Amino acid sequence: MNRTNCSNDERGLLPYPVILAATKGGPSAMSIVVQHYASYIAYLSTRKVRDEYGHLLRD
Repeated sequence: MNRTNCSNDERGLLPYPVILAATKGGPSAMSIVVQHYASYIAYLSTRKVRDEYGHLLRD
């Protein structure tokens, strides 16, 4: 059996059938895609804040 297109890839890629199902509106596939990219989405949704002296503020 060829598992290339339906198993998790060691490179961290989403399987093609999941991507295809997500583009067609499949709720479970969209959930998988969102979970896969959750940390990247969180990283992109934050911004670095600097004080009046230009120092980077941390949480």
